[in-house]
Amino acid sequence: MRVKNEDFPISQVGPFALQALQDFSCANSIAQAPTVTKFPSHSRLSPPPLSSLKVNFDEATFKDIGKAGLGVVIRNGHGQVLASLSEQIHLPFSSDMVEALAAARATSFALEIGLSSFILEGNAQAVIKILNS
Repeated sequence: MRVKNEDFPISQVGPFALQALQDFSCANSIAQAPTVTKFPSHSRLSPPPLSSLKVNFDEATFKDIGKAGLGVVIRNGHGQVLASLSEQIHLPFSSDMVEALAAARATSFALEIGLSSFILEGNAQAVIKILNS
């Protein structure tokens, strides 16, 4: 509407929004809820030292729809969230790859927002072990 310089009647905003929501719901609905496979958490996440920032990452797989989710949260030493990110990607060929992609995305996100020093933490034990070595 903004580009065409056409008026949009305020009385039509509600019905238009409801129709857009219904269209979105129909386009994104599937017959059954997706099955989420969460990797077990064996370690307890801890806050960073007060002068540090911590970048936590996690992943989930949705085999029903062939997707994986990557999540990142950046917190300060007081536990306050400074930034967060979630992305959906096509499901890779292995769970180890999902873990590696989550760690890589967490690192790149931290660099994108200008962090030069941070603690990277996640539950992907194999990936963390490789990164530490």
